[in-house]
Amino acid sequence: MIAESTQIRVRTQRGEFPARVVRRDPANDLAVLKVEGTFAALHVLGSGRLRPADRVFTIGFPNPGLQGFAPKFSSGEVAALSGPGDDPRFIQISVPIQPGNSGGPLVNAAGSVVGVVTGKLDSIKTLKVTGQIPENVNYAIKGTILLGLLEAVPGLTDTAPQAPANASTPSTNSADTAKAVEAATVLIIVR
Repeated sequence: MIAESTQIRVRTQRGEFPARVVRRDPANDLAVLKVEGTFAALHVLGSGRLRPADRVFTIGFPNPGLQGFAPKFSSGEVAALSGPGDDPRFIQISVPIQPGNSGGPLVNAAGSVVGVVTGKLDSIKTLKVTGQIPENVNYAIKGTILLGLLEAVPGLTDTAPQAPANASTPSTNSADTAKAVEAATVLIIVR
């Protein structure tokens, strides 16, 4: 979608801003956008510390035309450390997602990004193959893949937030953690 765009904007809590692509990773469907200004940021962790059953959540903008433009919180667990067909670039998550969650941060209980929400198992294809509709089988690209892309942008990692000492230790106040993640999450508008 980014590749065919004529205009990219991000909507934050402070308004809308123009954005431009500074690096793309088409193989993993990721892009790094540049927006002028000072904004809240989240620390990105590699995926080496993730385990099945770890609590994770996302804040995104599912179906904004139907559900509105307010960010929505959704939580679940890491279900597997690989994706479709055991693809090691992904993790399987039980976090409920909808169209519009794709590209949003997958965050651990400490508030560090551990992945990027990518999509869900195709219900129609799965129904045709198995005779069953899958329930809550969703995926995120691993934080390790995202870190590789971020490190490929000259000068970006010099200004990235440093890992807090408790980057993988669950917060005692999940509402405060969610509020901090919400402040750093934007709606990307592609035309």
